[in-house]
Amino acid sequence: VQTTGTTSLFDESAYHTQYQKEPPRFAPLTYAQEATLKRGGRIAVLCGARAANLAEVDAFLDNDEQIANGCLRRLPFCNDATQLVRTINRLRPDNDTYICLADENEPWTFSWLEKVASALRSVQRGSKFRVVFRADPEQLWRFVADLPDDYLDTYNDLFDWVPAQPWKDTFARRWCSDVPLPEVAGKIDELMQLTGGWPLLLDRYLNVGATNWNDKAVALGDYINEQCDVSAQTRPFWTFAG
Repeated sequence: VQTTGTTSLFDESAYHTQYQKEPPRFAPLTYAQEATLKRGGRIAVLCGARAANLAEVDAFLDNDEQIANGCLRRLPFCNDATQLVRTINRLRPDNDTYICLADENEPWTFSWLEKVASALRSVQRGSKFRVVFRADPEQLWRFVADLPDDYLDTYNDLFDWVPAQPWKDTFARRWCSDVPLPEVAGKIDELMQLTGGWPLLLDRYLNVGATNWNDKAVALGDYINEQCDVSAQTRPFWTFAG
């Protein structure tokens, strides 16, 4: 929350929806990014690293009460543009935005995005639909390699970039207070420096068996070093591209 004089302003770009109470889970997207997904008629490329909890997008969309009872509905993804048009034409949306979430393993390309965009433009109800593609760093690099320069900009006429990023300091402080983590009091800056604000690492710290700051910080540091060694040979852990 940002405070200006006597007025408190909610920072939609910093805070995340809590979509599960026990154990507490928070959306990988901010309120502002969630609002972006509620705008139909567009494609979104949701990109980020494993450390951003990008894998929780499915759980977030399926379990978040605000979305389930609000203005989003899920549709199974169809990898055929013609079939997607038929699916859209069969539906009768009112004020809802329907989301088709492409499987993260789907080998989608820029050409496929163009076909989907054309499908959305070709039907009357296309403005009610949002098609979301997910990309981890490896898939994102492959996608960007074939992407015309005009589409590397944040704003373009084909799709929206939606990056899952580390938590901002303001939200991390609120999270530490709500969880709660009493041993972190006065050490938020150190925790953010250790974790980089990545939600996966903050979750890891929360679940370390030790109870005091020093032991938990050492255990988390060891885990991070292990992941660095593994990711150097396999896939990026917290590398963020996009």
